[in-house]
Amino acid sequence: MPRLVLRVTRHNRYSWTPLLVALEARGVTREWEVVLVWDEGSLVKGLMGGEAPLVLAYSFMTFDLYQVKEELERIRVLFPHEVLLVAGGPHPSGDPQGTLEMGFHYVFVGEGEETFVRFLDRLLVGEPQPRILRGSRVPSLDFPCFPRSFHHRSPIELTRGCSYGCKFCQVSYLFGFTPRHKPVDRVLSCIREGEDRSFVRFITPDASSYLSRGKERDLKALEAFFKGLKGAGVDQIFWGTFPSEVRPEGVTPPFLELVKKYCNNKSLTIGAQSGSEERLRAIGRGHGVEEIRRAARWAREYGFTPHLDFIFGFPGERENERRETMAFIEELVSLYGARIHAHCFIPLPGTPYERARPEPLSRWLVRRLGDLSRLGVLDGSWQRQAREVGIWG
Repeated sequence: MPRLVLRVTRHNRYSWTPLLVALEARGVTREWEVVLVWDEGSLVKGLMGGEAPLVLAYSFMTFDLYQVKEELERIRVLFPHEVLLVAGGPHPSGDPQGTLEMGFHYVFVGEGEETFVRFLDRLLVGEPQPRILRGSRVPSLDFPCFPRSFHHRSPIELTRGCSYGCKFCQVSYLFGFTPRHKPVDRVLSCIREGEDRSFVRFITPDASSYLSRGKERDLKALEAFFKGLKGAGVDQIFWGTFPSEVRPEGVTPPFLELVKKYCNNKSLTIGAQSGSEERLRAIGRGHGVEEIRRAARWAREYGFTPHLDFIFGFPGERENERRETMAFIEELVSLYGARIHAHCFIPLPGTPYERARPEPLSRWLVRRLGDLSRLGVLDGSWQRQAREVGIWG
């Protein structure tokens, strides 16, 4: 039987869930031996002894580009001819030609459920295929939440697409500016059929906007959803926390009342990105500093720890913007007990900033971020990111 090996990592493990669902639903798992591997040692074993065709699939973000390159080079030395290398996910979708040049044989652009199934079917019969395969957007997310034949679980994906189109973020440009939501009935049926209902987490770019149209939030629909989850037997609901977040303008007293009433998380992940009005306008966030301050204050008043994302090194970022942002961060920490999740800007393919140059970090900024980290109020992979894009101050 031909073998399909999926390379699973800490950063891409959620990406495989909808693909496994699609493979299962279309009967691919009856024709292919599908193997999930979590480390390089298991990967090498998984590639040995399989019948042709032998396919190794990667899904990765730009953040993991260097690690994928290094591993791919080792795999190509060990298996120079036997393995067909394919890639999809955010980075390959944004830079398909560059991904081919890394050594992949085929690259999938966009949503790959239907495209990947067709690719495997045609591969079995030897039908020629283009090296770059572009998928169409799935019109409805009305498919199962988890595969039945694999013990592979993840937070439930609720939404694809985002109305805001921030210049640094891939979500709108990969999945569209019109959000598509997973139907409530499908989510609840998945939960009722599951064995473990102790808790649920979700994936959505803005937890305040699930079931809403565009930028208008429908909190009545959201409350009905929470009630449905409880009626389905869920013990604990985690909402607006990783791997989801909430836009600042979505953090309102009515929203917080719902989360406090029905959910169990004690923190909220809020996308702030900058403390400079000028920078927020430049990156197209669609909100200002006051909305962030208000979100942190209200979150604290309702008993939540605000966990705010900030990005440093934006293209064209000036020293005055950084000082404004650091002063704002210290205000949020001091007044509202906020925690900070720090990032460094990485130009992502397929976005308006894909060719933009990150601004090097100032020495004083590196020291201040380090101080906050040592105080236990700041986390994130900002140091690794800064080194990888060459902006370490």
